[in-house]
Amino acid sequence: MIGASPVSGRAEAVEEYISEESRGLDTGFGAIDYGFRGLSGLVVVGGPPGRGKSTFVLNVAQNVSWMDNGPVIFYDTENGAEFVVAKLVARHHNTTIEALRAMENGQRTEKIGDALDSLKDFFLDGDLSQMELDSIEETIKNQKPSLVVFDSLQKLPAQIEAPRRQQVDDWLRFMERMTNQHKCTILCTSELSRGTNDAPFYKVPDLRALKESGGIEYAAATVIFILDTKDPSIKQFTCGKHRFGPPRNIGRYSMANFHKWEWQEVQ
Repeated sequence: MIGASPVSGRAEAVEEYISEESRGLDTGFGAIDYGFRGLSGLVVVGGPPGRGKSTFVLNVAQNVSWMDNGPVIFYDTENGAEFVVAKLVARHHNTTIEALRAMENGQRTEKIGDALDSLKDFFLDGDLSQMELDSIEETIKNQKPSLVVFDSLQKLPAQIEAPRRQQVDDWLRFMERMTNQHKCTILCTSELSRGTNDAPFYKVPDLRALKESGGIEYAAATVIFILDTKDPSIKQFTCGKHRFGPPRNIGRYSMANFHKWEWQEVQ
C-alpha cells in the first residue's frame, strides 16, 4: 500500500522502536546513565579549552570497551595516537604517565600489555589525512561499533570547498546520518566560541556558542556542557539539550589528580 496506512497495522514496528529507544549506551558514569538512560544518537560535549573534554570522552570510550558493549572507534585530532594510548594505559593502572616512564622496561612493557589486552575491540585513528567521510563510513559499516568518538569537531579535516562553518555542519550531518543508519552512538567534542569562556561559572551557554556551527542544535540529540564551579577542581556537567527532556544539571565531577586522566563523580 502506498501513502497513508492504518496505525493499527504498526504495532510490531512501534514495539521494536520503543524497545530500541528505551535505553541508550551506558557510559560508566552513574549520573549521566541515570539522567539520560544512557547515551544515544549524536552527543556533543562542549566547553572552554582545558576543561577535560578529551579526557571525558576517552574515559567513556574506555568504559564502554571494558563493559564489552561492542566495538569502539576513536578518531583523534587533538593529542596524537601515542599520547591517547598512554592515557588509556595510565588510567587502567590508576597511575600517571610519569610513573610508567620511571618503571624498568620489562615492568612497563607488562603494564602496557595488560592495559591494551583489556581493549581488544578499541580502534584508534589519529591520521588526519585518512579521515574522509567515505572511509569512515566504510569502517563503521564493517566494525559495527556501539560507540564512535570524534575529538574534536573543529579540527576534523575539510571535506568540501566551503566556509569553515559549512564544513563543520557537513561533518555534523554525516554523524547524524551514521547514528541513524548504523545504530551507533557518536560522541563528539566541541569548543565554545571566543568570548563565552569568560561567562560566569553558573551561566549555561547558548547552543549557538558552540564554535563554528549552527547545525549542532539541530543535529545533536544531546549536548553536554562542562562548566566551571567556584571550586577549581570540580566541574558542573550540564545538559544543554536532550530530545526527551529539558536542559538541566547532570552532576558534579572532579579530575583533581588530572595526571591519572580520570573523571570521578562527586557525591
